[in-house]
Amino acid sequence: MREIVDVPEIVGALRLPQGVTLTPTALATTRRLSVGEWLSLGELLGACEKAVQWWIGDFLNEFEHQHGEKYAQAVSPAQADTWKNYAWVCRSIEKSLRKDISYKHHEAVAPLAPPDQQTWLARAIEEKWGVHELRRNIKASKLAATPLPEGKYRVIYADPPWKYGDELIEGYGAAEHHYPTMSLEQLCELPICDLSADNAVLFLWTPAPLSDNGFIVAREWKFHYKAQFVWDKVRHNFGHYNSVRHELLLIATRGSCMPESGELHDSVVTLERSGEHSAKPPYFRELIDRMYPPQGVDRVELFARGELPPHWRGWGNEYGKNAA
Repeated sequence: MREIVDVPEIVGALRLPQGVTLTPTALATTRRLSVGEWLSLGELLGACEKAVQWWIGDFLNEFEHQHGEKYAQAVSPAQADTWKNYAWVCRSIEKSLRKDISYKHHEAVAPLAPPDQQTWLARAIEEKWGVHELRRNIKASKLAATPLPEGKYRVIYADPPWKYGDELIEGYGAAEHHYPTMSLEQLCELPICDLSADNAVLFLWTPAPLSDNGFIVAREWKFHYKAQFVWDKVRHNFGHYNSVRHELLLIATRGSCMPESGELHDSVVTLERSGEHSAKPPYFRELIDRMYPPQGVDRVELFARGELPPHWRGWGNEYGKNAA
């Protein structure tokens, strides 16, 4: 049986301040430490935290290089997935290309080509991005680089990832905490008019606080505003001036594209929102199909999520993924 190195023996090499003890589950002190000692201890622990994933990943890769997959003997089942992920990141990013920024930042760029890894790590350092910000910006760049669907469409349905410009509470409220957003300028620059048939209709979701921006985007995409639906979400959201529980679905046309159904639908739709941030009820896509019955694949959903009916095309970095 292979002898296991004792934890106190390992931490003894860290030159901890006198009276500080580390165990596998705790840090304890037997005397009052000075501020300087606490700061030194914090720097030591921070350095260990910053480095340990790299040490483990390089350890596994070097072990495999020298002895094949016998390194599995060094990994307990509980550690296997985590440690092998460390090894993958270490294989993906050359030692000479690693930056003075967290392992998690490197993990975010590991799937990219080495030049792109360096570009994004340099930007993260320069912009002081956290890991979530880095991931959001990478995703946004991928979306901007994704070609729009080919063809011309009579019906265009869009739920843009509007950028609000505020963060509010981490994990709640602000769109930036849930997906990569786009500025007004970025949305206006999308060549959506190239997707449009000569006679077409646009259904454009616009949050109430950004309603002005919705009209601007519709005009930049060469559509003229006609009407709107108001989605009453029932459940409230925090706002700066009131508790916002509705969202606007603007209707704009290019050329002549009146509804083909004789039914006039109520402009206010009351449906309780789901728990998923910004998710729209399928009801509205079905409503569009009733107003403009499909004529083959003549409609496209921009910034789509999950799967779509077969007579719809989709575009967006969440399109085709399983809906939450």
